[in-house]
Amino acid sequence: MLAKYGFNTGLRQAHFVGQAFEETGALTSAKEKGDAEYFRKMYENYTPSDAAYDFDNKYNWIKKLGYLKNRNRSEYIAKRPAEVHEKAVSRGNISPGDGARFKGRGLIHLTWRDGYGDYAKFRARDFTTDPNPEKLESDAETAADSAGYYWIKINIMKKADRGRGDIDVKECFKKVGGAGGLAERTLFFHYADFILGDSPDFPAELKLERQSEDI
Repeated sequence: MLAKYGFNTGLRQAHFVGQAFEETGALTSAKEKGDAEYFRKMYENYTPSDAAYDFDNKYNWIKKLGYLKNRNRSEYIAKRPAEVHEKAVSRGNISPGDGARFKGRGLIHLTWRDGYGDYAKFRARDFTTDPNPEKLESDAETAADSAGYYWIKINIMKKADRGRGDIDVKECFKKVGGAGGLAERTLFFHYADFILGDSPDFPAELKLERQSEDI
């Protein structure tokens, strides 16, 4: 996959690894976490009752994800459901269950019916008919390839080539479109860059422990 999509420098590879490790929990899972209710509310149908409950019980969560937009309770309840519906329709999630069916999958999460459909056209394979969407999480080659495809499609490489500073990690993160974890993505990048860049010195600021062996 790295060769296919042009990850031909250590810097490019480190940026990819930094983002992919946060998305997958350090390669422990190639699918977005959540239950059917969560995926319905995120990618399909969000009701005023859902909005009221989340505002009253998950305020910090919706604020962290950027959904609050400085709105008070009544404004959030009035506007957020329409935002979810409009985005779902614009990305092709129009059938019941599409939220869970086309949840984030792959080493860099591919999401939405249209996202899966575009990748299916690119590969000349079916990834939208059940149970084929699950191949993006269960098949290692597809999980990796879909991530490389997405990285190139939205031109993250241009951001990755700019450098190895924290701001460069942040700019890649913006293009990936993840909901959080910038601090973790930054740590993973600097660790990967240390390895792939063949640096003699472990970055002192990292809160990761370098693996060692007993002699």
